[in-house]
Amino acid sequence: LCTRNASAEPKPLQFSIHPYLRVENRDWTTLAGVDGLRYHDTREGKETNGVWKGESLIFDTLDHEFFRGTNGAPMCVSLYEDSGQLVRVRSDDADMTVVWNPGPSWPLDGTELYGGLASNVWRRFVSVEPSSWS
Repeated sequence: LCTRNASAEPKPLQFSIHPYLRVENRDWTTLAGVDGLRYHDTREGKETNGVWKGESLIFDTLDHEFFRGTNGAPMCVSLYEDSGQLVRVRSDDADMTVVWNPGPSWPLDGTELYGGLASNVWRRFVSVEPSSWS
């Protein structure tokens, strides 16, 4: 994925590859490969910056996490369910990986969202997005 600013003045730019990955239940899903990475955490309405300590992230309380690689090194994370590894996401040129799931903040009353998605669909996917911000 390449971008180019065609204007005469600098402009901030953000782009992400935005995959939704199907899982059996997001509460049983973990992300490995984040130990030691810098992160920005927006769970439960709090904003925290730090270095992730621990082998994996568990999606059970996840809203948004922003993980940044170090020194331009490729970032490689693996998504797991109880049954084993689902997918490995490697980004060579992106400067962060955004990990998110909306959780139960989506309506729980059975109404449809976003072009017909049922309100409980949040339990069946996670997103692991290679992203770049300038």
